[in-house]
Amino acid sequence: MPKYLFRLEAMHVIFQRGKESDVYSSSFGIEIGNRSIGPIGRFLNKHVPTQGTPGINSGDNIDFSQFPPDAPAGNWGTWDIGPVEVSQNELVSINYAFINTSDNGPSLSRGDQTKIALASFSAAVGLGFAATGVGAVIGAIVAGVGAVLSEIIGDIIPDKPKCNGLAFGDKVLLNGSQLADGVRNADGKMIITRTAGNPTIPSDCGTPSSASITVSVTAVPVESVKGFLGRKGDLSQGVAKALNLKAPVGLRSLIEA
Repeated sequence: MPKYLFRLEAMHVIFQRGKESDVYSSSFGIEIGNRSIGPIGRFLNKHVPTQGTPGINSGDNIDFSQFPPDAPAGNWGTWDIGPVEVSQNELVSINYAFINTSDNGPSLSRGDQTKIALASFSAAVGLGFAATGVGAVIGAIVAGVGAVLSEIIGDIIPDKPKCNGLAFGDKVLLNGSQLADGVRNADGKMIITRTAGNPTIPSDCGTPSSASITVSVTAVPVESVKGFLGRKGDLSQGVAKALNLKAPVGLRSLIEA
């Protein structure tokens, strides 16, 4: 059965959500049939690691390989999920959400950021594989995150526009046949770029937020798993050392993960 690696690649912010520079509680995960895997995410407050003043603005480009996920960290310290098996008839959903918290900025703890990311991912998963339009996805995430934002953030200074909330979120729906067709090229990789946003932000926050977000799906043949692991660590002393694991681990468990 084919195996695939799903990766969050890049984002171009067309319009930020806040009056101030945005900062995001980010989440990324997938659903395959009745399984959900994720989310992974991070507190994203810069568009490049060397940026001095925190904040993400309209027009910024973000390469997620420069910002490893930390809430929780991905298996490889990257935005990769997989390899996972997908049969020809299985449905797949690639879910991501970016919740602006710039009104509270760095005052939010990592734990609070994680709560927001989990709430947004759970809301997207709750939609299932129904024929959901953009409005349904946005509505579900907004509703799912609302209670958590109220609990964590509460009221903000009255004379500031309340621009916290969903900036960008989407569910990219595919099936196993589409994945197989998409990776049938020299690179064995399918690139998916979608525009996501939230047209219902408060009017005093400015132009409705939107971003162009790119994810990739890469075919990972079973026989290449050793090579895949080799790129991630030193296999000279075994798989456990390569993955920095204290307990013994078998290749079969990795292949079937």
